[in-house]
Amino acid sequence: MFNNAALDVVIGLIFIYLLYSLLATILCEWIVTFIGLRGKALRKIIFQMLNDDKSEIQDLTKLGNAFYRHPGIKYMIEDLIFLKKNPVYISKETFSKVVIDLLRGQNVVPGQSFRQPIQNSLDNAEIAWKFSKCQEDQKQEQGAKIDSETLSYLKSMWADSQGDVQKFRAHIEIWYTEMMDKCTGVYKKYNQMVLLGVGLFIAILFNVDSIKIAKKLENNPAIAKRIVSQASDFRKANPNLFSSRAVESPKDSTITERIQERLDNKAMEVVSEDIGKTNDLLALGWSSKGKNCDGYSILGWILTAIAISFGAPFWFDLLNKLMSLRAAIAPKEEEIQKKNSGSAASNATKIKIDG
Repeated sequence: MFNNAALDVVIGLIFIYLLYSLLATILCEWIVTFIGLRGKALRKIIFQMLNDDKSEIQDLTKLGNAFYRHPGIKYMIEDLIFLKKNPVYISKETFSKVVIDLLRGQNVVPGQSFRQPIQNSLDNAEIAWKFSKCQEDQKQEQGAKIDSETLSYLKSMWADSQGDVQKFRAHIEIWYTEMMDKCTGVYKKYNQMVLLGVGLFIAILFNVDSIKIAKKLENNPAIAKRIVSQASDFRKANPNLFSSRAVESPKDSTITERIQERLDNKAMEVVSEDIGKTNDLLALGWSSKGKNCDGYSILGWILTAIAISFGAPFWFDLLNKLMSLRAAIAPKEEEIQKKNSGSAASNATKIKIDG
């Protein structure tokens, strides 16, 4: 069973992880937004759906490349000076429309049945939509081949729909919706790798050594109590910090941006106040006086980076639970101390009387 002293050490560590995880989350989101990581994850999944080799090579004869060259997708791409940012969210309706457009071709008129053009594309294993290609000062029309595995699945959905274009569209949308769960997993994996790298950078930059921090908190109960008090104040000031956080998927990008804006606004406050206070109490950071690190510091930084990679919401939830546990066991511990002090006093009085 934990006592208050042991809990204070654990809570102190968790609170430090929370503060630096919050800072890392903000930095990570800036990096993810800048490099367009959500768009990259979505593009990877779409290429896995449309290309048998699952690669993103710039082969214009690939269906995946044709998908991103379609006007419905092409104009969603942000063409910046240093990099291109792919769309972070494509609706299932847009996905199915683009796929059907590629199969039926652009030379269609209102009222025309799309059934035969789609059937022809599936029979020929080549999309009907043509793209312009400049070659030897001449423009040529070029389509894209449909790889065998993708073709088999498209034919299967076409057969299930009995050649009905609307049913075929519905099957494509179901396929896309199911793959979006995988897209969320891919994005989280990418995001986790970025967060781990940012966490290691922060651990070294601020010299946040988990091993040394744990020893300081264990050897200095007064400092541990002050850190716990600071954690309590932080909880009271931010009771619902992550209560409405968005799921980390491309679909929720607008919600994530609103929450990110709220976190960004808190960044300077966290760095200047809470992190500054803990650094002063524990003498963290780099100093020109004394020994800043030793052979165990690398291990301590790695442990800190791993802890930060769990994310601020994880540490915030755990902090709330342990603070509630501490509040529950504190009165019991005080009662035991009073009983022990009372027993000691009565024994001392008895000894005097007997004497």
